[in-house]
Amino acid sequence: MFLLEGHKAPDHATLARFRSLHFAPCSKRILAEVSNMLFDLGEISGETIFIDGTKIEACANKYTFVWRKAVTKNQAKLLIKLAGFVAECEEAYDIKIVYGNTIKMKHVKRLRKRLLKLCKEENITFVHGIGRRKSPLQKSYETLDEYLNKLKEYNNNCIKINGYISDLNHYSSNNENIYIIVNNKPIKLLWIQKLIIESYNSFLLKNKYPFLILYIYIPIEFIDLNATPYKNIIKFENEE
Repeated sequence: MFLLEGHKAPDHATLARFRSLHFAPCSKRILAEVSNMLFDLGEISGETIFIDGTKIEACANKYTFVWRKAVTKNQAKLLIKLAGFVAECEEAYDIKIVYGNTIKMKHVKRLRKRLLKLCKEENITFVHGIGRRKSPLQKSYETLDEYLNKLKEYNNNCIKINGYISDLNHYSSNNENIYIIVNNKPIKLLWIQKLIIESYNSFLLKNKYPFLILYIYIPIEFIDLNATPYKNIIKFENEE
């Protein structure tokens, strides 16, 4: 409109202010109405849903599926470094931790415990700060602890999500056909169910719902099993 009226183009702050104050509260309704209008006009078929991958990537962290290839590659490098470091410690401190060719989390924890025991036996006090020289044992212990923390990050942040969902030509008259399975147990997660229904509002007719089975595999420490007295209702850590 500003071009037709000969006005100066608004700056980015004005556009951002309009988007956050005026457009955001009604954006879902407006976009849904536009989608329905285009569908009625035959401009879109509704057979395919397109998702903006850049938005998914922007909201992802380094442990999500967007970066899975890089994470797997870096994890493999970490395991190679860890295997070499464990072998060096076994030779330097005359201890045997690994019997075989595979390094596991239990081997790393066992080696850390042995190194800490050696420090106590030799009365070695850990020092920190500029100008203080660390003993070889302390350096080995801290290096191993750093490797262990990185390995825990890879293991603990491994969340897997998959499932099956009906196409737009097959739908239900109620939401009882939306199943959410968390760690192989059927669970009621109303907020996830609400998000799924809201996502389909602009594609399905009113009061119509998709058929869905969603599988979520998540580390147990990220789940609160005692949030309610009901065992089929759980809470995730940092749900928002």
